[in-house]
Amino acid sequence: MWIAKETADVIALEMPPTKDWQEITIHHKLLRIVAMVSGFVFIGPELSRTEQYLDAAINYTMDVMSAQRAVQKMRPWLRPFLTGRLPELKKLYRRIAEADAFMQPVIGLRKDTNREGKKENPDDMLQWLIDALPKYPDANSQNLTRVQLGLSFAAIHTTTLAATNA
Repeated sequence: MWIAKETADVIALEMPPTKDWQEITIHHKLLRIVAMVSGFVFIGPELSRTEQYLDAAINYTMDVMSAQRAVQKMRPWLRPFLTGRLPELKKLYRRIAEADAFMQPVIGLRKDTNREGKKENPDDMLQWLIDALPKYPDANSQNLTRVQLGLSFAAIHTTTLAATNA
């Protein structure tokens, strides 16, 4: 029920009713709508509608694909030496660092709340991941910013393309 309400609220925010005909680029609007709704489920209301989160969630996929194409264009034997110098890879690492900068305060606050034993934790993917951290001690599972970006990578563009084509 709360996802339906969030979806309706976000649609009203992104495509408010008007009396006059208004042309829009539906793909762009759907990207933002899907990013906000999935962000609400993934990271909760603290960040899901912020422009920082939306920029990171929407553009992370594009940056990953751009970096991947740039690496693939290189001769394989040069990759260990030159990959770190690629502008596309630097842009991707900047994107991850920017996302980490705005997500870490929320993650830290939620971890502190967990340590204090408060029962009123948010009901979203970020909280579920925080609660499961002790079960998965490997470094990849512990990096919640990258896990969240990976969720965005998997969800936003695929859902948007399906909705756009529908």
